[in-house]
Amino acid sequence: MLFNFWKVIFTLFVIIGTALLLTVFEYYLRKKNEGGSAHNFFKGLKVIFRWNLFLLIFCTNIDGVVLFSSLELRSTNFNTATDIFSFILCLGFILLGIGVLGFTIYLVKNSQQRKGKVFFFDNKKNRQAIIDYHNKYKAFHVLFMGFKDHNFLKQAFLLIFVLRIVIFNMIIGILTENPLTQAILITLLSFLMLLYLLTFRPFKRTINLF
Repeated sequence: MLFNFWKVIFTLFVIIGTALLLTVFEYYLRKKNEGGSAHNFFKGLKVIFRWNLFLLIFCTNIDGVVLFSSLELRSTNFNTATDIFSFILCLGFILLGIGVLGFTIYLVKNSQQRKGKVFFFDNKKNRQAIIDYHNKYKAFHVLFMGFKDHNFLKQAFLLIFVLRIVIFNMIIGILTENPLTQAILITLLSFLMLLYLLTFRPFKRTINLF
């Protein structure tokens, strides 16, 4: 795990360090009462690095996390400190992945509830509640924005996409001795994902496909 995934781990730590540095700059400017363009610049960058960019890198590399973790959990023998650290790292990334998926469900569910209130009671208060909600979680927009919000399954595209990647790589990592079973399950999984995309068309714009 550690050997195969060190580049992504290094990138994630760089993003975290950059986010902390931007937070310090933004806090300093706020304390000095120096608003304006400099403060807004660091504040905007902080939103990108904490946590949108981190989550984007993590979610797009979740395939490697799951694959190497499943192989690590099957083959580790705890003979060296590196084996133990790698095993702990695997568990940490798995727990982080579960947390990201759970938080995505929370964000989409609450967004849908506020959208439903506007649908049934279209007034200024409910519309403002949606704006306030999006502003509150703007550091996590990558998890639930950019997709159609007509229903849960459309807005939760990233959740479904990540789950598909997780299941795909678990099939590869766990069923290594059953290639026929792998082929059947992967084909079925791909068909279900294609059916989902054709049925729900979750992207707001064509550019979001790339």
